[in-house]
Amino acid sequence: MEGVPSLHASLIGILTFQVFLTPAVLVGVYYIGALFGPWLSWWMVMRARRSPVPDATIADRPMAEALRVPPYLNGGRGWLVGILVLLALELGWRMLFELLIAFFDMHDALIAIRNAG
Repeated sequence: MEGVPSLHASLIGILTFQVFLTPAVLVGVYYIGALFGPWLSWWMVMRARRSPVPDATIADRPMAEALRVPPYLNGGRGWLVGILVLLALELGWRMLFELLIAFFDMHDALIAIRNAG
Protein backbone atom coordinates (compact mmCIF):
# COMPACT_ATOMS: atom_id res chain seq x y z
CA MET A 1 0.00 0.00 0.00
CA GLU A 2 1.60 3.13 -1.21
CA GLY A 3 1.35 6.31 0.86
CA VAL A 4 0.62 4.50 4.13
CA PRO A 5 3.63 4.50 6.48
CA SER A 6 4.65 1.23 8.08
CA LEU A 7 4.12 0.61 11.77
CA HIS A 8 7.86 0.93 12.36
CA ALA A 9 8.05 4.28 10.52
CA SER A 10 5.00 5.55 12.42
CA LEU A 11 6.49 4.53 15.76
CA ILE A 12 9.82 6.19 14.92
CA GLY A 13 7.94 9.34 13.85
CA ILE A 14 6.08 9.47 17.17
CA LEU A 15 9.18 8.80 19.27
CA THR A 16 11.21 11.49 17.46
CA PHE A 17 8.32 14.03 17.63
CA GLN A 18 8.05 14.24 13.83
CA VAL A 19 4.41 13.11 14.13
CA PHE A 20 2.14 14.70 16.72
CA LEU A 21 -0.36 12.61 18.67
CA THR A 22 -2.24 15.67 19.86
CA PRO A 23 -4.50 16.32 16.84
CA ALA A 24 -5.95 12.82 17.13
CA VAL A 25 -6.58 13.19 20.87
CA LEU A 26 -7.72 16.83 20.81
CA VAL A 27 -11.33 16.24 19.81
CA GLY A 28 -11.83 13.59 22.48
CA VAL A 29 -10.38 15.82 25.19
CA TYR A 30 -12.63 18.68 24.02
CA TYR A 31 -15.79 16.60 24.40
CA ILE A 32 -14.72 15.19 27.75
CA GLY A 33 -14.17 18.72 29.06
CA ALA A 34 -17.32 20.14 27.44
CA LEU A 35 -19.55 17.41 28.87
CA PHE A 36 -17.98 16.69 32.25
CA GLY A 37 -16.51 20.13 33.08
CA PRO A 38 -19.83 21.77 34.03
CA TRP A 39 -20.91 18.71 36.01
CA LEU A 40 -17.59 18.59 37.89
CA SER A 41 -17.78 22.33 38.66
CA TRP A 42 -21.34 21.97 39.97
CA TRP A 43 -20.32 18.98 42.12
CA MET A 44 -17.36 20.89 43.63
CA VAL A 45 -19.51 23.94 44.44
CA MET A 46 -22.20 21.79 46.07
CA ARG A 47 -19.61 19.93 48.11
CA ALA A 48 -17.97 23.17 49.27
CA ARG A 49 -21.36 24.69 50.18
CA ARG A 50 -22.25 21.66 52.33
CA SER A 51 -19.06 21.79 54.38
CA PRO A 52 -19.52 23.35 57.83
CA VAL A 53 -18.22 26.87 58.36
CA PRO A 54 -16.40 27.10 61.72
CA ASP A 55 -15.91 30.36 63.56
CA ALA A 56 -12.84 31.99 62.06
CA THR A 57 -11.45 35.35 61.21
CA ILE A 58 -12.30 36.84 57.84
CA ALA A 59 -8.88 35.91 56.44
CA ASP A 60 -9.27 32.26 57.56
CA ARG A 61 -12.77 31.62 56.24
CA PRO A 62 -13.04 28.51 54.07
CA MET A 63 -14.19 28.42 50.48
CA ALA A 64 -17.75 27.49 51.52
CA GLU A 65 -18.22 30.94 53.03
CA ALA A 66 -17.19 32.57 49.76
CA LEU A 67 -19.66 30.37 47.84
CA ARG A 68 -22.76 31.54 49.68
CA VAL A 69 -25.29 32.95 47.23
CA PRO A 70 -25.81 36.68 47.68
CA PRO A 71 -29.46 37.68 48.21
CA TYR A 72 -29.71 39.52 44.88
CA LEU A 73 -28.90 36.27 43.01
CA ASN A 74 -31.67 34.17 44.54
CA GLY A 75 -34.40 32.85 42.27
CA GLY A 76 -34.57 33.44 38.53
CA ARG A 77 -31.79 35.99 38.40
CA GLY A 78 -29.32 33.49 39.88
CA TRP A 79 -30.26 30.87 37.30
CA LEU A 80 -29.87 33.42 34.49
CA VAL A 81 -26.41 34.44 35.71
CA GLY A 82 -25.43 30.78 36.09
CA ILE A 83 -26.55 29.90 32.57
CA LEU A 84 -24.77 32.92 31.10
CA VAL A 85 -21.54 32.01 32.91
CA LEU A 86 -21.87 28.40 31.72
CA LEU A 87 -22.35 29.53 28.11
CA ALA A 88 -19.36 31.89 28.33
CA LEU A 89 -17.13 29.15 29.75
CA GLU A 90 -18.27 26.63 27.11
CA LEU A 91 -17.59 29.20 24.38
CA GLY A 92 -14.13 29.88 25.79
CA TRP A 93 -13.40 26.12 25.96
CA ARG A 94 -14.48 25.77 22.30
CA MET A 95 -12.33 28.74 21.21
CA LEU A 96 -9.28 27.30 22.99
CA PHE A 97 -9.59 24.03 21.11
CA GLU A 98 -10.23 25.78 17.79
CA LEU A 99 -6.99 27.69 18.36
CA LEU A 100 -5.10 24.46 19.07
CA ILE A 101 -6.54 22.76 15.98
CA ALA A 102 -5.62 25.78 13.85
CA PHE A 103 -2.07 25.62 15.22
CA PHE A 104 -1.68 21.99 14.19
CA ASP A 105 -3.22 22.70 10.76
CA MET A 106 -0.70 25.52 10.23
CA HIS A 107 2.10 23.21 11.29
CA ASP A 108 0.99 20.55 8.79
CA ALA A 109 0.69 23.16 6.01
CA LEU A 110 4.18 24.52 6.69
CA ILE A 111 5.66 21.01 6.68
CA ALA A 112 3.89 20.30 3.35
CA ILE A 113 5.30 23.53 1.86
CA ARG A 114 8.79 22.65 3.11
CA ASN A 115 8.60 19.16 1.66
CA ALA A 116 7.19 20.37 -1.68
CA GLY A 117 9.92 22.85 -2.43
